[in-house]
Amino acid sequence: MNSEPNASSPAPAGEPVPAADVVTPAPASVPSADAASQPVARTLVLVLGAIAVVALLLSGLLWQKLSQIQEQLARQSADSGYNAMEARSMARQAQELARETAARQAVMDARLSEVALQRSQLEELMQSLSRSRDENLVVDIESAIRLAQQQSQLTAAWSRCCRTQVGRAAPGACGPAATGGAAARRCP
Repeated sequence: MNSEPNASSPAPAGEPVPAADVVTPAPASVPSADAASQPVARTLVLVLGAIAVVALLLSGLLWQKLSQIQEQLARQSADSGYNAMEARSMARQAQELARETAARQAVMDARLSEVALQRSQLEELMQSLSRSRDENLVVDIESAIRLAQQQSQLTAAWSRCCRTQVGRAAPGACGPAATGGAAARRCP
């Protein structure tokens, strides 16, 4: 059968028993030391368990707090992204408005310069017309004065002629007819 000795079977009487197989009974004083250390160990285990439970609760609370902070940061990040997009859109609109305003300003400046040019041209034209009219008026006045002088001279000459001839010629006859000329004029 088995040539190896079985650890559970009793060893033969002639063979020595190994030290590991020998069970020594515990001394009587040891149970009293174990009894005193058991409540301390139990208390230590309970305290360590309570600390572990408190640590577990605190880690759960910290985890919850961390989750809330992550959610808040995610919301803030989304809000910041939305605000950044809105700010970009508003900046584009402001740039477009600035371009439109600059273009309108350029058109208005061009129109203003055209109006100023037209005004200066009109002022020059008015001054030219005024000078021309004044010059024409002066020329007209001068010619009227010359005509009046000529008429006055003629009238004076005629009147002198008629007065001098009244005594010599027939009544009402004056001028060359009275003196023997071809055309006879009547005095007024």
